[in-house]
Amino acid sequence: MDSREELKQREKSGKAAASLILGIVSMLTSIFIIVGILLGLAGLLIGSVALLQAKRYGHARKGMAVAGMVTSIAGIALTIFFISVSFDSFFW
Repeated sequence: MDSREELKQREKSGKAAASLILGIVSMLTSIFIIVGILLGLAGLLIGSVALLQAKRYGHARKGMAVAGMVTSIAGIALTIFFISVSFDSFFW
């Protein structure tokens, strides 16, 4: 049987929730170039760590880790879009 410590660790993964929050905030702040990129990269990094831990230790929040990675990638893509639009309008 599992001990209480292992059950607690298996039930929650704060990294997955942090990744999701960082990804959402990255999408919301993507108009601010540096902030959007940094938050997106941080969310992507934490999400990948959370996904690896979920696979290794059987955490219940594997889907949340994937969602955090997806929103982080979307935030980075949205920031790159805003960069390209701003450069395009600057040179025209």
